[in-house]
Amino acid sequence: MVLRVTPLFLPLALLLYAAVALGLSAFRTKLPKQRISLGQTVKLECEVLLSSATQGCSWLYLPPAPDTSPRFLMYLSQSRVRMAEGLDSKWISGERTKEKDYRLTLNSLRKDDEGYYFCAVFSNFVWHFSPLIPVFLPVDTTRLHCVTYIWAPLAGTCAVLLLSLLIAVICNRRNRRRVCKCPRPLVRPGGKPSPSERYV
Repeated sequence: MVLRVTPLFLPLALLLYAAVALGLSAFRTKLPKQRISLGQTVKLECEVLLSSATQGCSWLYLPPAPDTSPRFLMYLSQSRVRMAEGLDSKWISGERTKEKDYRLTLNSLRKDDEGYYFCAVFSNFVWHFSPLIPVFLPVDTTRLHCVTYIWAPLAGTCAVLLLSLLIAVICNRRNRRRVCKCPRPLVRPGGKPSPSERYV
């Protein structure tokens, strides 16, 4: 997708969270107005509110995976657009729309483009970072409904069979514990029981 940030930009990952409070008052960002989908053109807007900021803005990308570093995408100014090496200008582009408004355009959204985008400016020897702009495809709930439709009846059937097996085992144990209470014949020592004394 894009190249990783050079070692000079790696400290941005550490400064990003420390500058969130400043970023809320230094930038105004705009999320995509409509629901995004694959192949769609996505435009991200970033307005710099700092009066002392330099005449330029950098766009960066933060992958959604944990323990990842921000990746430099491009630097926009009034006179030039400097993109990171390896980026295809047909896929991604940027422009300065107003004096302090900067736009990043993803011309054909891909699955690998999901993540967080943000802009950064340098002012009074301090880097300022905008709030993260999330760009994610909607979750496909059709597959989830299909799985639920298949597994819910199957789970219910298994529960009924298990209950039936448990009842059968309990009944079988009760039948084995029954003791015969029939009268036993009384046998005299050294002889057989007489017909009249056969039962007591």
